[in-house]
Amino acid sequence: MLVSIITPVTGNPLLKQAIQSVQDQDYPHIEHLIVIDGQEREAATRSILQEIEFKKPQTHVLCLPYATGKDGFNGHRIYGMSPFLANGDYLVFQDEDNWFEPNHISSLVQLVKEKQLDWAYALRKIVNADGTFATYDNCESLGRWKVFQGDYHHVDTSCYFLKKRIVIEYAHLFYVRFAETGIPSPDITLCNELIKAYPRCDTTGFYTFNYRVGMGKFSVKLEFFHQGNAVMQTKYPQGFPWEKESLTQAYTLAVSTTTQDNSFVPAPSVLEISLVDFEQNGKATAFKDSTQIIADKLGLENPYAHFNYRDYPLDLQGWGSNHPSFSQLIDQIKPKIIIEVGTWKGASAVHMAKLLQEKHIDSTIICIDTWLGGIEYLSGEYSISLINLSRKHGWPTLYYQFLANVMYNNLHDSIVPLPLPSNIAARWLQQKDLKADLIYIDASHEVDDVYADIIQYWELIKPNGVMLGDDYADPNYVGVRVAVNKFAQERNLSLKTAGNKWWLQKPSDSQEVIGALNRRISQLEMMLLNRDVELTPNKRI
Repeated sequence: MLVSIITPVTGNPLLKQAIQSVQDQDYPHIEHLIVIDGQEREAATRSILQEIEFKKPQTHVLCLPYATGKDGFNGHRIYGMSPFLANGDYLVFQDEDNWFEPNHISSLVQLVKEKQLDWAYALRKIVNADGTFATYDNCESLGRWKVFQGDYHHVDTSCYFLKKRIVIEYAHLFYVRFAETGIPSPDITLCNELIKAYPRCDTTGFYTFNYRVGMGKFSVKLEFFHQGNAVMQTKYPQGFPWEKESLTQAYTLAVSTTTQDNSFVPAPSVLEISLVDFEQNGKATAFKDSTQIIADKLGLENPYAHFNYRDYPLDLQGWGSNHPSFSQLIDQIKPKIIIEVGTWKGASAVHMAKLLQEKHIDSTIICIDTWLGGIEYLSGEYSISLINLSRKHGWPTLYYQFLANVMYNNLHDSIVPLPLPSNIAARWLQQKDLKADLIYIDASHEVDDVYADIIQYWELIKPNGVMLGDDYADPNYVGVRVAVNKFAQERNLSLKTAGNKWWLQKPSDSQEVIGALNRRISQLEMMLLNRDVELTPNKRI
């Protein structure tokens, strides 16, 4: 089965991710039509396309002589003409500011083959303008299930998987301006017409399309999905029926492969992944191999197995979690092991894990926290603010919120929580001889606590590794600055800062010895000077 993907482009820098996501599809039989909407946009577009690794041989770049998307048409007119140009048996549309997961096409192909469908659709993940995960769309682009507000059905244009003859039949519906007053958008009109005329349809149940919010004047806002999802949770308290209901079916899709003749076959009976590794929502919960080795070394079980993360909403509230220093240092040292001391809800750990994925670095993050809160949550502004510990029978449930946040972001194969006080965790890691390339300090902000964390975890950094910390410039936490400055001066280290972030690089072993000797010599010199002993270069003492 040949699948044609149509992408109208205007030279938007985001199209690089969109095009690359098509090239990275695990389904081999894809024709990709990239249509530049106007000659004035050709130079910018081709400049971006030069940066892409093209893997699909049937990739064609077409340039229209003039822009068809002006006056609110966007890419609709190109979508409308595409079935008359495409060679595929099924058609897929893709906006240039969004992207597909690698199994997007393969999961749709398998679904329509297994159920002999006329059309199908994927579900969508909602991401922020910067591409970071925000939530799932469980309220609007649901196809057979009506939207949370209004008496109609909807499938996002880029979620469709349609037989070419059906697209030809309904191509005229795309000739509509976006957000035109009193006229539904083409994706809504198309969905409702298809459900009536071709009811033999279904969803993969997988969120394989990434949809950006907040991109422009008419773009839907993230709050829309938070509100809509809350409404749908009350309508479907036992779970969303559009998600994969069968664990076995979800598992089969996860391990299926594609043969050269387009047929999908499940993996052999002796499988590398056990069904035990899948929880009730069909999400694999096994650690990757390198992370499992670390978990075994520390004597830790996998906390994500059998944990129902949907009992908690996504909540990645944090402070300074996306600071550029994370990306800068990860590029610099390419860490295999990261230790985070003070995790809260996991926003910074999730951010680092995503950076590691993007940079193709095989790494494990060990998150150390009690998840009970610091003294500021017992007194002061946070004790009465909305930033609370979500107590249940007096006990904070923050740890479970952290687990849920990690699982919502599909990063549970590489993030290991170690629920201990920082001093005990440091001693345990020391006993297990487990050291890190990068250690992030953001636990207690009291001066003695910060200094103790720096001292203990400095011993756990590999030579040339980096210790990074937060709140250096925050006037509310002067103890952080005092502790960091004291340690840097004592060790004769070069302190670097950027806003609230601070970091120190550990010298190589030989440099560390020399530094220690120099510090001892300086201490002896000060002792002698205090005793009025004159020091000269040739004088022996």
